[in-house]
Order: sequence, then structure tokens, then C-alpha cells
Amino acid sequence: MMIENLSKKHIEFLREHLEVLTRLKETGYKCDREINDVLSKLHGIVFKQKPSITFGENTFFSGGGNASDKFRLGFVDSYLHKRFREFQPALTPVNDEDRGKGKSTLLLSLCFDEGAMIIVGTVAIAKLYREILEKNGFTSLSSSRSILTVGQLKGRKGSAYIDESVSEKQLQNIKENQEIDILGGFYTT
Repeated sequence: MMIENLSKKHIEFLREHLEVLTRLKETGYKCDREINDVLSKLHGIVFKQKPSITFGENTFFSGGGNASDKFRLGFVDSYLHKRFREFQPALTPVNDEDRGKGKSTLLLSLCFDEGAMIIVGTVAIAKLYREILEKNGFTSLSSSRSILTVGQLKGRKGSAYIDESVSEKQLQNIKENQEIDILGGFYTT
């Protein structure tokens, strides 16, 4: 079977993304569903299936249509996306049931589309976000200006999305910084 050039790029991106997810899993991060989603997407490209899958009542889709399509290759649960939009600019509550439903994919897409920062709870999480961006040619976004920990916010201004790795105490510090406009994000319940 002949695979189009565009599909080859998608396959390479997904292979690299799978590599990052595997490393995350090895460090204890729960990402089985995200790994399954990437594998399903690879299957869809090779066998020319539609870029959406369903697990039980959850439908995952690959949307987009602009330069950030590389991120939109990851699947975002339609119900999670709807909840995110309903809560904006407040943070969307998530729990273990929301693991692997595309929270990081959604935040990366929004960061790219809106030029906003992503604020994370730890240096390790920031590093993983940056690796994903750098591997896919988005070096301008992978800089320390786009993915920040709470400790790196001093003197920064702008709009931001909050990653679920931010603790309640860290969130209070962010809210006290009047130069940061929170556009939405996630918090663990």
C-alpha cells in the first residue's frame, strides 16, 4: 500500500509522540489511553480510516485545519472539549477518568493558535511539553516563554492556560499575579 507524503509526516510525528508517551509511562505517568489513541491513529492512516475513534460512550476526534494540525493529530475527547469550553475561563475539573483524553493536546493547540503560555507544576512536565514542540519543529513555542512553571512567572505578562499538574497552592500564586490572564485550563479534583 502506498502512503502519501503527508501521511508519512503524520506517521513520523505519531511515532515520535508515541516515544514520548512511552517515556512518560515509564516514569509513572498514567497515559495508557493516550498511547492507545496514537496507535489507533497510526492504524487509521495506514488503512485510510476516518481520524476518529470511540471508546464506550467517548468519541475522540482529530480536528483542525490550520498550521497547528500537528498537535491536532492527537485525539481530544469531545466531552472533555465541551466541558473545557463551558468552564472557560475558569479551570475544568478533571480526575483519573480523564486520563488520556487529550488535555495536553488541547493546551498545546491553544498555545499555538492564541500565542498563550502554558503554566505547569513542575520542571519535568515543562521539559516534556518542550520536547514535543521541539521534535515537531515548533522551536519558537518550545522556548522558556511558552511553557513555564509557576516559579518562572515573576515579571511575566500575558495570557495563559493552566496544566493539571499545577497544585492548589501554585494556582493561588498564579492568581495573585495580576499580569497573568488565565484563559482556562485544568485542575485535578
